[in-house]
Amino acid sequence: MFKLTPSGTEKILWSFRNGTDGAYPVARLVVYKGNLYGTTANGGAYGDGTVYEVTLSGAEAILHSFDNNDIDGINPYAGLVVYNGNLYGTTANGGGTGSAAGIVFEMSPSGTEKILHTFGGSPDGSFPWGGVVFDTSGNLYGTTLSGGHNGVGTVFKLTP
Repeated sequence: MFKLTPSGTEKILWSFRNGTDGAYPVARLVVYKGNLYGTTANGGAYGDGTVYEVTLSGAEAILHSFDNNDIDGINPYAGLVVYNGNLYGTTANGGGTGSAAGIVFEMSPSGTEKILHTFGGSPDGSFPWGGVVFDTSGNLYGTTLSGGHNGVGTVFKLTP
């Protein structure tokens, strides 16, 4: 993770080590209350990805390590969004349906996770790789890579 000034000066804030701090931070970052938040697709305490926080001075904290325990999701490839003081995201795999089709989660900045939806394949879809967005009414939208009635993906809406 790096910081680049308008004049082109680069400063490395954090280098992932493929351990408990996570590995493969492929998604965009979000800024909330002056800190950076993101996901790693792998690594963490169980090897299944993390949600992390990095301060602008370069201190990293793991908020959550995803665990393939048939409840939690795994592999959060998409980035996070901030809404009403919480972080929201998806995992591409895992979840409690037995189909390992991914989840939508809410996370407090202190790391408390709440699973909002677990995907089951049909009719709601599988593998929500693309992340989520909110509308002005608090509805959460996203897409799935596959599943649904025709097996080739869905657009989903979760209401507050």
